[in-house]
Amino acid sequence: MDSSTTDSIPTRNANISLRIMMEYLTAYENVNSPESKKLISILKRELSILCKRADAKNFKDVEIHRLMQGSVIAESIALYNYPNNNSQIMFLNNDLGPTLEKIFNDSDSFKRLSIALGNASIQNAQIIMGTVEISNISDLHQFVQCTVNFTSLTVELEDGAWVCVGPCQKNPNFCNQQGECQNEINGPQCRCHSSYFEKYYGAQCELYSRGAGFYAVLFGCLVAFTLLIIVSAVMIVVFYRAKR
Repeated sequence: MDSSTTDSIPTRNANISLRIMMEYLTAYENVNSPESKKLISILKRELSILCKRADAKNFKDVEIHRLMQGSVIAESIALYNYPNNNSQIMFLNNDLGPTLEKIFNDSDSFKRLSIALGNASIQNAQIIMGTVEISNISDLHQFVQCTVNFTSLTVELEDGAWVCVGPCQKNPNFCNQQGECQNEINGPQCRCHSSYFEKYYGAQCELYSRGAGFYAVLFGCLVAFTLLIIVSAVMIVVFYRAKR
């Protein structure tokens, strides 16, 4: 069974608005100003730590979109990748929001950020979850591709995840149980079983022939049987003559 990869999947987004009790600088109006870049770098680092706590496996990034006055309001988006796993998709859709709210409503969560900003007070953290882009594992099908570009592989849903399956998995009897099936670039190939006494061959190991060992044993048995008959005949003749 070959692995699969997911590309260009929509993310589960959480819009986070954070009020920071600190002086608002006019330079913050331009996100590319040195002052903005310094503040954004601190915010991105500390918010990433908090957002990763909600779901470390699927967390992708935090983007700071703008800084507004009042004292400083930072509007950001936390991005989470939709995984190739139905239970994790359900968590992102149903439980990510409450988990983030629990983290951001805990005043202890902002101690590091407060210290990094000169002991500024952090207030009014607001979280609004974005639109659900992937409702379940079925919606992920169009984004899944096989990592190995074999023409015979297809994407199949198994045990709550998309996997790449070849003809060998879909048809366990492809080699007629007389060989090992392997998925190759041009399709399935059989490595037929063979031994000293017998061998299988053909595209699907459907043909059979005796091996050299079989004929060697057969010939040996025939020779032994012939010798036994000759010895027995000689003994009978000798015994018959001696009796006469």
